[in-house]
Amino acid sequence: MADVQRNEAYFASHVDSSEIDRLIVHARLRDPHVRDGLHRIGIGAGHKAIDIGCGPLGALLVLADVIGPTGTIVGLDMDAPSLQSAGVILCQHGLEDVRLVQANITTMSPAAVCPPGPFDVAVCSQFINNQPDPVDTLRRVAGLVRSGGHVLVQSPLLSDRHPRSEPEVPALDKVVGWFGELMRRRGASPDIVRNFHGLCRAAGLIEVSQRGFFLAEATAAGTHLQAMHDAAAGVSAQIVQHSIASREEVDETLKQLQVLATREFQVYFAGMHVELIARVP
Repeated sequence: MADVQRNEAYFASHVDSSEIDRLIVHARLRDPHVRDGLHRIGIGAGHKAIDIGCGPLGALLVLADVIGPTGTIVGLDMDAPSLQSAGVILCQHGLEDVRLVQANITTMSPAAVCPPGPFDVAVCSQFINNQPDPVDTLRRVAGLVRSGGHVLVQSPLLSDRHPRSEPEVPALDKVVGWFGELMRRRGASPDIVRNFHGLCRAAGLIEVSQRGFFLAEATAAGTHLQAMHDAAAGVSAQIVQHSIASREEVDETLKQLQVLATREFQVYFAGMHVELIARVP
């Protein structure tokens, strides 16, 4: 694949096999929420969709199921290994017609994906919050969508005060707080979900709706906690380097997460997300 300049504000400084595995786990946990958002927009058979920042899976399987073989689906990401993993998964599901494009949305020409665009919908899951200039990025995303089409944004609210699970998971709250601070240090926008109304207006879009949802429920607690452990382990050196936490504190918290991942939960609250649906004028 072509050499593409990385977005240096991205949460992980590089994408290795552990990061790819984590992204796939999180993508599957988001599946029902992406499907619900697409349903409320009215996306169905024969439509055109692009998943911006799809990584190794993103919303591609959900889009393929919702849109079907008569529609058009494009996955766009700046990372070649992630797209290679996505290609393998798509082939395993018999979805060779999904087009994968390696490009950075902040620097690419719309001609890279138009045609087959402009699209009826652009999906951005856990993407806008990784951008140093989310207004400019959202404008560029909207530029790939037809007039009257929609942008579906779902980004995490990196709060260190989640509702209490049973059993409680203070280690998870600590890690989420570290992630938010690390993203700020790298120049990303982890707090953009608190200003979705202003973001939409600044990008020249028409706000349709906002809603919040939790990423995982009790039955998926172990999967989510293990993924969060792997994410924290992957960026632990950066957390220590930026003096966000000590090596001893990071190591102890990682141990706690691994223990919690084996527990049975009565109720589990983690991964609070905010969804923005906006229409392109």
